[in-house]
Amino acid sequence: MNDIEKQKLKNALTKHFQKQQGMNEEQQHALEALISVAKSDTGQSSVIASFLLSWWNAPFYGGFGMNQLWALDTTLKNNVLMMIDYIANNQDYPDCIRQQNGSELNYSNDLRLIAKKWHEKC
Repeated sequence: MNDIEKQKLKNALTKHFQKQQGMNEEQQHALEALISVAKSDTGQSSVIASFLLSWWNAPFYGGFGMNQLWALDTTLKNNVLMMIDYIANNQDYPDCIRQQNGSELNYSNDLRLIAKKWHEKC
């Protein structure tokens, strides 16, 4: 690997591992798609509910088993992975998310509905 390639790799890794400054539109769309699925009644809904509730409050709602990803279609799996990347690079919970434009998103009402629907089943 020459010096130019090393620098490009270093720049790419630095950019990837930098803390993000809030949720972007693509991530917001992915999260809202996951919330929508968790509110529905499909076989994948309980998996998504488990993921969202464990992000919101794992000690209360329980953890999320990574092998649950096997039950998801590609789109949902990619949305969950996008959220895992977001969670790893931000210190936000789904009931108080910073957007890149400085405003906040609050999904606490959605999470309460999901918890009411799935908590006993998760």
